[in-house]
Parts: sequence; C-alpha cells; structure tokens
Amino acid sequence: MLFVVDTPADAAEIALALGERAEADDGIPELRTGLAHGRVLSRMGDVYGEVVNIAARLTAVARPGTILVDEHLAARIRDETAGYALRSLRPVSVRGYSRLRPFVLHRARPGVRWPR
Repeated sequence: MLFVVDTPADAAEIALALGERAEADDGIPELRTGLAHGRVLSRMGDVYGEVVNIAARLTAVARPGTILVDEHLAARIRDETAGYALRSLRPVSVRGYSRLRPFVLHRARPGVRWPR
C-alpha cells in the first residue's frame, strides 16, 4: 500500500495505526513499512520520485512488524511531532542507495528514552 500525506505526524500515525490493527488481527500478517519525506511527482493518480524509491527500499529491508523512516522524515518527526520515538539503525546498502540510514519508528512511552 502506498499513501501520501501532508505532515510527518500524519505519516507516523497512519503507519503506526495500520501496524497496530494488523497486529491485533491474526488473519493479517505483520506489516513491513517504509516511510520517506520529500517531494513527489503526481500523475494520473500515481506518485513518482526519489522519495517513493527510498520508501520502497526501506520497506524491503524492514523486519515484520517494523516501521522504518528515512533520515529526512526522522528529523521532521523529532522537530515537529511529539508522541513518537525514533531509534537509529546502521546504514544499509540497497539498490540505488549505498548508505541509506534508517530509523525505527515507535510510539513514545513515558519514562522510556531511545537513543537518537
């Protein structure tokens, strides 16, 4: 599934809500999610661009039940959005991107602090 939203908070909330619903339903497999921030080209109901490719690459390397975000979206979530936690992972090498730096997205839990 592909979705486009206007704010980092909307992207985080949609991805987390989808993952939570999938987790609650035994008939739905765990989701692998990749999110990226940037400009897209919209044409005839579809979207194109580097940000779409990055989100697809993150989805491909995500473990089941995991939401990975690119460093641009991670920065925006940290700067603009409360209620979410991010954990940096090692850079990965995927087709077209030799050092893509993913971050794992979670809901923030009171008293739990993830390293930046």
